[in-house]
Amino acid sequence: MPQALPTIVLQLPAASAVPGEDGAAPQDATSTEAQGGPSGTSAAPSSPMAWMQPLLLFGLLFLFMWFMVIRPERRRQKERAAMLGAIRKGDEVTTTAGIYGKVAALGEDTITLDVADGVRLKFERNAIARIRSSRDADDSSDSARKEPEKGKLVSAGK
Repeated sequence: MPQALPTIVLQLPAASAVPGEDGAAPQDATSTEAQGGPSGTSAAPSSPMAWMQPLLLFGLLFLFMWFMVIRPERRRQKERAAMLGAIRKGDEVTTTAGIYGKVAALGEDTITLDVADGVRLKFERNAIARIRSSRDADDSSDSARKEPEKGKLVSAGK
């Protein structure tokens, strides 16, 4: 035996089709418009600066993105370009793949590295991650007497 589904009935209040039909006095058109009636306009005018609020929000969001993302990234790009431009023959570098080598030759867009005796590898200039030491670095006793960096452990040798 099939079960009957519940029925939902909505009852709306009866609206009078003709004003004043229910015994109330008819309203004039100006009073209904002032109450936000048939004309569709509200009595309270909107603020003339209301359109500026979303614009101000987008402006603040743009400034936040500029100072937190775009500006630091541009600074890093300039530092990297300066580092890649400062590479000279004889510098010891590390590639982005982790290969250590000494710069043997420089091209406009390429760098040739000596990675072992008789082994030379050619890389794009952008593949250089950092310069480990420069050919101009002084390897004298000054480098041996360097103070240890803060936070690093130093073993006492005999």
